[in-house]
Amino acid sequence: MPNLSIRRFCAAIITFSLLLTVGSAVFTTRRLDIGANVTLSAGSAADPLLSRAYLNDITKPYLLNYLTEKFGTVQDGGPYGQTIKDIGEGALDNITLDELANLTSGTLTKPYEGGILAPAGGNYQLIQMTDAHTLVVPSGGTVYVLSGRVMGVSLGASTVIDVVQGREFFGDWLYGTGRQVVVSEKGGMSFETLDDQAVLLASGGQVLPRQTYTAEFTDLAEALMIMGLFRGTDEGLKLERTALRGEALTLLIRILGKEAEALAAPSPSTAFSDVPTWLLPYASFGVKNGLTKGIGHGMFGNYLSITANEYMTFLLRALGYVDVGANADFHYQAALDFAVTKKIISANEANMLSSGSFTRDKLVYLSYYTLFAYTKDGSKTLLQSLIDSGAVSLSNAELAIASVTRVRN
Repeated sequence: MPNLSIRRFCAAIITFSLLLTVGSAVFTTRRLDIGANVTLSAGSAADPLLSRAYLNDITKPYLLNYLTEKFGTVQDGGPYGQTIKDIGEGALDNITLDELANLTSGTLTKPYEGGILAPAGGNYQLIQMTDAHTLVVPSGGTVYVLSGRVMGVSLGASTVIDVVQGREFFGDWLYGTGRQVVVSEKGGMSFETLDDQAVLLASGGQVLPRQTYTAEFTDLAEALMIMGLFRGTDEGLKLERTALRGEALTLLIRILGKEAEALAAPSPSTAFSDVPTWLLPYASFGVKNGLTKGIGHGMFGNYLSITANEYMTFLLRALGYVDVGANADFHYQAALDFAVTKKIISANEANMLSSGSFTRDKLVYLSYYTLFAYTKDGSKTLLQSLIDSGAVSLSNAELAIASVTRVRN
């Protein structure tokens, strides 16, 4: 029995020594200092974020020297002194690289179990995010996206600093795998998954239940699909998630009946720095035809969520209205109000569309009913223009309209 107690005592010494050194971490992007110019990063034995050479050549020798020093202070002659030394030497012989990586990972990235996370500047916490969660991060907090995609939702005028790019991002942006951001001093930021789940490494913040949105306009999405104007994602329609600018521009070009023309362009190009390959022909067509101007700083804003006013601006341009120059018909920040005056939508619809996040569900709603609005010259509806140009067949249009039985607000 005494030997068992001694072993537990020695195990406690070893564990405490390791946790003491690792636990004194200070925040450095995603690396943590443990003293003597030794740095640890969270990971696992299979996929540590630091190299095995680093573990073998720097981290392990440092920890072994630390333990040797601790056990070297045990006094000889005591009843259990030699036993303690023997156990300590055995521990030194059996610290493998895999165990060290696992220990590092387990210490630095304990899975979230509820409540408030470590304060900004402290250790990272590993968070398994689902669409039932919202991560609210205060100023100075950090988020590193290990997998999946999350949408930042501004709380007031808050912004984030991209650690890798060294630039500040305003508004509600999409952050994919590998993105590392620090919430600026301008206010907190919340983060929500764009897909079913995401894995984050976060410092500071609180995980709260997410207010879920239930799609209401699936019938309108299906009607648009019948007409060939809307497509879902690889994971289905995803009407409940936030709409992005790239998706909105793509849908607009389809509603204009110009998708075939955009895709047929021989050498689509754009000066925007944030346009992925799949979006390039649409962004190129949109710029050349005055549908989009980007968001400045050489960016289109593909990873930025779109608002109801911004998408209504796209649709109003499709109807022939202009929002620039001395003879502008409307201002983009008041696009919904202008649409109400032109009886394109009702005041109730404008309120519904502008409340909360502008989801793909609302994008579908606004797109479908704008098809029945007259163009600026009053000659025909947008849908009739699509039928006349051959972009939508008359039979498909009739079938789609017959499938919708709801009454507009």
